[in-house]
Amino acid sequence: EMVVSSYQDEACLEIISCACQKKDIVPAFLLKEDIEIYSYMPLSFRYKKTYSMNPMVLGDYQIENASLIALCALKLREKGFALTSLAITEGINTAYIKGRMEMVAESPLIFLDGAHNIPGALALRHTLNNSFSGRGLILVIGCFKDKDYKYDLSASLKNYTISGNKTYMCNLYYRLNKALGV
Repeated sequence: EMVVSSYQDEACLEIISCACQKKDIVPAFLLKEDIEIYSYMPLSFRYKKTYSMNPMVLGDYQIENASLIALCALKLREKGFALTSLAITEGINTAYIKGRMEMVAESPLIFLDGAHNIPGALALRHTLNNSFSGRGLILVIGCFKDKDYKYDLSASLKNYTISGNKTYMCNLYYRLNKALGV
């Protein structure tokens, strides 16, 4: 058995560690100090001073995701799986996820992102701050009716200043969802 986790707050780390100790498992935790970020746009970083990563995917949160994948792969390699450093790096650098900071047009610059909850909206906000500061910005958001979109996205983005650009969410949710019948 194997337990691998991204960085967490202290309370979560304690819960994970206690659960692992009961099962005699040594957990592996992703550490922020193992990640050296070179660029947010395009993404470029190094994991554990060995693995240079330049993933095709965009979004600051992908640095954590890719580093966690690398950690998982390294732990699997320790357990005997034939995973070369080249295979790990190429796998991460060529992975692509539709609808996650997916660029659909360059002029004007248009991205699609499925940030439909508070952690997703906060990750989107962080990406916008790091990668698009100083640019004009229009956010168009639509969600399915089973999502608590009014709370999730409004709480995270409403009237939030993104590096000097003001973002207004007002009644866009209602109008979009009513028009789409969702």
